[in-house]
Amino acid sequence: MLICLTLCLYCLFSRSLCTVVCKWTYTSDRGWDDSFWKMIGLEDLVKDKYEKIGNHVLSPGEAVGEGLTADASQDLSLPEGIAVAASLIDAHAGGLGVIGADVKGHNLPCENQPITSRVAMICGTSSCHMGVSETPIFVPGVWGPYFSAMVPGLWLNEGGQSATGKLIDHVVRGHVAFPELEAKAAARSLFYSFITSLPYRLMHTAFPAVASFSVRGINSLIVGWKYLQRLSR
Repeated sequence: MLICLTLCLYCLFSRSLCTVVCKWTYTSDRGWDDSFWKMIGLEDLVKDKYEKIGNHVLSPGEAVGEGLTADASQDLSLPEGIAVAASLIDAHAGGLGVIGADVKGHNLPCENQPITSRVAMICGTSSCHMGVSETPIFVPGVWGPYFSAMVPGLWLNEGGQSATGKLIDHVVRGHVAFPELEAKAAARSLFYSFITSLPYRLMHTAFPAVASFSVRGINSLIVGWKYLQRLSR
């Protein structure tokens, strides 16, 4: 989806270093691995300088092209030429927000410590436990290390726990206040919107800057998804 958005918004087939490193076989220092594609019978992907899978790779946050195209700006009601950066995977965007959050005044152990002392847990479809280090750390059963995939110049390691959505649902529904909240929400036909907004309310109370970043990111994805739906009609 992120590739489609880039193509639609900028008329460029640019790839994010975050995606191709974490989900493909790309490395920031050597690029694509020709031997892998040949070994699995997909050597055609190597042709024409990897035109089929992308040969223009940008670091997360780097500007894509010369900005929003005229057609896309009209459809999205945004200024033509507005800059939009190369993407991050959703969990990695959350990881960057948590690891880089200003925690002063919250009496946390990581206060006044480098970001390499933190581990972010991002909850969605799965729980992604993410940490960065100055040198590569190889851990059996843990993905990575990936260089510059989330934070420039640092190595990323990540582990996952499946079915987190169901776990969050269990925590919310198991809370002592849930029956009362459920009744109030149902009385006003707001059950779904109330329950789904609850994590953001809790996050906003603890870390307003992180919550604001996350909500803006979700709103951007919704706008992009609606745009792709229009194109497919």
